[in-house]
Amino acid sequence: MKKRILALLLCVLLLSVPVMPSAAADAPVITLQPQSYHYPQYSVAVYTVKATGQNLTATWYIKYQGVTYNLSDNTNGMEPWEGFAGENYGPMEDGPNTFSWFFGGIEEGLNGAEIWCVLEDGHYDVESAHAIITVQGSALPPEILQLPTSLTVKRGESAELRCVAKSNNASQLVFQWYETTTGRLMDIRAMVGEEADYIFLNTQNVGTRYYVCLVRASDGGMAYSSVVPVTVIDSTPAGEPPVLLTKTLPQATVGEDYGFILEADRYDAEFSVSYNPGGANDFEKTGLSLTVEGMLIGKPTKAGTYTFTVCVSNAYGEGYGVLSLKVEEISAEDPTQATTEPQGTEVATTEPMGTEEVPTEPVPTEGKPPVQTQKPSDSTDSFPWWGYLLIGLAAVGVGVGATLLLVKKKA
Repeated sequence: MKKRILALLLCVLLLSVPVMPSAAADAPVITLQPQSYHYPQYSVAVYTVKATGQNLTATWYIKYQGVTYNLSDNTNGMEPWEGFAGENYGPMEDGPNTFSWFFGGIEEGLNGAEIWCVLEDGHYDVESAHAIITVQGSALPPEILQLPTSLTVKRGESAELRCVAKSNNASQLVFQWYETTTGRLMDIRAMVGEEADYIFLNTQNVGTRYYVCLVRASDGGMAYSSVVPVTVIDSTPAGEPPVLLTKTLPQATVGEDYGFILEADRYDAEFSVSYNPGGANDFEKTGLSLTVEGMLIGKPTKAGTYTFTVCVSNAYGEGYGVLSLKVEEISAEDPTQATTEPQGTEVATTEPMGTEEVPTEPVPTEGKPPVQTQKPSDSTDSFPWWGYLLIGLAAVGVGVGATLLLVKKKA
């Protein structure tokens, strides 16, 4: 019976242990988007996407005449786009994390359609850019091999975009850069930059701008790149509101000049007195003023302890701190008499034995007798009585010892 109970308890404990999910890998990152090539009619058209990640699978889609179709789904019957895709079409895996879709003999009927793919790794799915299918001309387009999918730079930082492409028949290539305000290829506007495979970016303004590279071959082939978003961020770190560092204030005296500088943790902090309802608002009673630089100055007018709230602020916000200032009345006694001994008192100075004492003349004060300094007396009170007793006993011992020594010699 006991064994059954123990086994049951063990099962309960095992079931109560939470199963830790396995850590998901990072989401796939697309490193090369499918490009918008201009293919001649009846040529082989290939669209490729590259990415980082593990265990990736690609599902291709086409948007034809406003309707989206899953190219990877072969279970449906004949679909409208298939009549212009050639005799052969389908996916290709060119290498690790490189996925392509080809049309064996593309026709003008697909002109203007969009093609893209979705990458999945079991945890995440990432959608590629949409390439525009263009069927025109008689020469094969150049192939774009490398182009940033996006770029983020700091404001004022030097940056460039570079497109790496190759021709299929050794013809010369010309690069032209365009900008699109909407991020869509069909909305490109005037050319920017020189005719080169790179473009220097304008990073003076914060925000996102979209660039497209047109690659032309000398034999007439051409290709538009995917749209590259370039985001310019502020190069200065985000600011923070200041914090009041001063916690206590030195004591003040009624009618006397007072000056103290408050401190905050930000150099751009400005100081002011906060009169928020329900807060400490005794500052006006102090008779002082507070400058924006944090100088607490003035002459207190009334004794007491005053509590008030100080606000420190900058462009990023405000901080508050509560301070207390104690103001005392001025002393009625002459400050010069504060250290004068009362009449009739004597200040005795004791010096080590055996040193000669030099008497010090008292400093007279106006209208009062000088303070007398008494020299220690030479009476026996300066030496303890038990000291003399020890000296006497020592002398007796020496005498007794000498007497015994003489008696021994005579014997």
